[in-house]
Amino acid sequence: MCPHTYKSDYAWPGMDLVAISGILSTEDLEYIDCLKENIRLQDLGPRLQAINPDFVFMLISSLSEKDDIAAVKAIKRATHATVSVLGDIATFDTARIAAMPEIDFVIRDYTNAIAIRKICKMEQQTKVIDFAVGNNFKIGIPRHELFQKYNYYHPYSLYDHATPVLASYGCPFKCKMCNSGSLKHRTRDADEVMRELAYIAQLGIKEIYFKDFTFLVKNNRNTLQFMIDRNLGLRVSCTTRIDTVDKDALELLKRAGCYLVFYGIESGSDAILQYMNKGFTAERAKETIALTKSLDIEVLTSFVIGFEQETAQDILDTTNLIFAADPDYLSLNILESRQGAELDKSCCEGGKTISGERMPDIRKRIERRFYFRPSKLLKYGCLFLKSPCRIKRSMRQLRSMITRVS
Repeated sequence: MCPHTYKSDYAWPGMDLVAISGILSTEDLEYIDCLKENIRLQDLGPRLQAINPDFVFMLISSLSEKDDIAAVKAIKRATHATVSVLGDIATFDTARIAAMPEIDFVIRDYTNAIAIRKICKMEQQTKVIDFAVGNNFKIGIPRHELFQKYNYYHPYSLYDHATPVLASYGCPFKCKMCNSGSLKHRTRDADEVMRELAYIAQLGIKEIYFKDFTFLVKNNRNTLQFMIDRNLGLRVSCTTRIDTVDKDALELLKRAGCYLVFYGIESGSDAILQYMNKGFTAERAKETIALTKSLDIEVLTSFVIGFEQETAQDILDTTNLIFAADPDYLSLNILESRQGAELDKSCCEGGKTISGERMPDIRKRIERRFYFRPSKLLKYGCLFLKSPCRIKRSMRQLRSMITRVS
């Protein structure tokens, strides 16, 4: 149940639970996605009674906290299971969540394999599973087959039944609006990642998403070269930064099967970029997007409006960059506070006005201009034709987009 409730027409497995399936890979595991199965809260108890679990690991989110806590209580009423929770509020609002008597363990770091295994051995002494020590970690080989009964994909995926892979945890960068920079950056054992990729290909899965907060190509060159040398045939998407890639890095990604890169740019105003500690300029963003597209790698970009000190000129600069860089896909968001981020609620003025206009109106106008240009519609026609799965989903996504911006 958790934040997928608030996504339009797709769902994605939590990397937290995928990692747990690797850490506990020798146990008898079952995975349930309540949203994909349309399991209502009143039906959750009987479903779990039929399974009779000893332990339950469950995602909770600030976006859906009320429903998630209700689900925890339903689980405790229906079973004798030990309930462990993961998610943003477990990580960043730990004391409050740990005070809830229905919750047995609060997992702040889902890569802390030693402590998580202790839960199932009844050896864990403290209620809070804190961050693991060291700069490297192992989580075993996740049981990706558990998640294949659900058709997971991103809106831009080339194939159905895609799956996430983790190569690192946390982020070495400190952007003010993001909470991942408050998590110590650690890298996963490269040999373990390679074994997992080979296992995924063996299962017949055709697409992966490197679910790192920031996929650093230089740290994963051996992994990408392994994918090339073994000819795994996996199609890849990832999230990385404008200032961490160059032509060589992008060419390596392309050869390894990468078809899409997600860049979190956030603003077209150099003043806002500097304030957010982004570490690059709008011109650098434009150049990197152009380079990425020249290598036939699709580009998804994220932008944010609604910063406290943002002026009408700053929003115009963002709009100009969006249209000048012309990414394939645009995620335009209104700033909101995030658990663990440096910016608190006082800095998030999502409803404020600039020249008498509210942020949602500004966003809708930019999105309408971006998506409904004849050249962009023609481009989407070409992008949808890249795979049968995209053709199948294109009409549904088009309807969703029209509803959003109309």
